[in-house]
Amino acid sequence: MIDEQRLQKFFALRPAIKDMLKWNSAGPVRDAVALAALDLEGSPEEIAERLREPAQILKQNHSRLQLLRQPVRYAVAAVLLHQNIDPLLLTQNIADSRERWKQVGLRRGSPYEGASHLILHLGKEGSAQMPFLSSLKNAFDDLNKRRWWHVGTRTLPPLALALQYRSDAASAADQMYGAMKEEKGLHGRHTMEASLMATLSPGYPADTARQIAALRGALKERKIPDAPANITGLAFANLMTPDPNEFADTVQAVRERFKQEKFGSTNRALLALDYVTAERFRTSDLPQAKIAPILMAIQAYQLVLQQQAAMAAVIAGGAATAAS
Repeated sequence: MIDEQRLQKFFALRPAIKDMLKWNSAGPVRDAVALAALDLEGSPEEIAERLREPAQILKQNHSRLQLLRQPVRYAVAAVLLHQNIDPLLLTQNIADSRERWKQVGLRRGSPYEGASHLILHLGKEGSAQMPFLSSLKNAFDDLNKRRWWHVGTRTLPPLALALQYRSDAASAADQMYGAMKEEKGLHGRHTMEASLMATLSPGYPADTARQIAALRGALKERKIPDAPANITGLAFANLMTPDPNEFADTVQAVRERFKQEKFGSTNRALLALDYVTAERFRTSDLPQAKIAPILMAIQAYQLVLQQQAAMAAVIAGGAATAAS
């Protein structure tokens, strides 16, 4: 069931936010900002204007975290406004937790460190303190020993989330990874991140992997491109244990509405998946609902990083060909 009023508000927010962002800001980021801002009161123009000040505070106090300097910070600003969190206080707390992060020896300076700090500070109370950070370092090292070829800095944000809800996140993710490898279409570059997200689902690893595979299969049957490849997004959506066919039908319906509104074809299916997932989390009683908009923004940020890396590789390849 699609809430028509909220969908129309989303349509109106996108151009208002686009006018506010830099001209070269990627579409996925703009859409993530619009999704995060859906719960704010006011006209689209008023909402966009309200985002400016907290977003500027985040940029001015970025603590050398790339995420807080990028346009995706407007999505963070929307969450802070909705949850009545002081952006300056948040940045001060992040600066402090960066020092603790350094002390325990966690990897620093990657594009994903900022995402990890946001998950720590907006998640369960105490997650940004030394005891939890020490546990995070131990869990990361444990996971790295088990699956080193699929673990990197991008693994830290979902690990930081999973560890807040289960102390055995590393071993649970290792088991989940094995289960997901057995399912067609679930094994790839981001399977470890998806496995960590999937550990938050109830049930045995094999059952959870089958449920995620069923979601992927239902989307693929409806010829919804790109979305089946977003295994992490599907694992996140699966926390609500949706019926695969009903969920895929809703994603398809939203995608068709986006097409009618002449949204660009690039990433349209992924946006439909994110929209449906975000809206269902909004009305759920899951503990992760509070942080869902941040997770959606982080996914958009990761998508942009991947697109930029792919473009850089194409340019480098062209330059090498020209030089030879």
